Amino acid sequence: EWNHFDAAAEFIHRCIELCQQWEDWDLLARGYVMLARLELALSHPGQAEAAMRAAHRLLIEQPLAPRHSIWVQSALADLRLAQGHLDQALHLVRQRAISADDPIPTEREPEYLTLLRVLLAEGDYGAALALSERLLQQAQAAGRTGDIIEVLILQALVFHGGKDTQQALAALDRALTLARPEGYVR
Repeated sequence: EWNHFDAAAEFIHRCIELCQQWEDWDLLARGYVMLARLELALSHPGQAEAAMRAAHRLLIEQPLAPRHSIWVQSALADLRLAQGHLDQALHLVRQRAISADDPIPTEREPEYLTLLRVLLAEGDYGAALALSERLLQQAQAAGRTGDIIEVLILQALVFHGGKDTQQALAALDRALTLARPEGYVR
């Protein structure tokens, strides 16, 4: 979030190296996802794809803890969306058999954030807004500032897509207000 790409790369590569040595498959899969995000931010699509394949391979070959599996699968769908592959992201979301109207268990929130992104990409602003409100309430109740910022940014995009510029700017302003003390620039 701070745009310190060199430091992030150093930590991610060290994490991957140590997780391989320790055979910590859960954190290794997460490390590969973080590497894929970094490579996308650096405009290296080939390296991002390789890191995503490595994370996906671990999902298939290793028994990951449920919370790590959910997070990795959701992150991979998010990365597919970031690459413009809505069909692949939609397929991954449908595999999880979730709906915007379902109760949202805390451990499955990453899946619902991904669903929110898919609804936004599909232009289903009504369902996206309703889901974002529920996710925002849960994040606020738990005091998870990072999640609040993420949902507010997505809400701003939902409002913008629905042509409600005033609400979009209000959500974005609130997200920036929360992000500023954290030093976020991305």
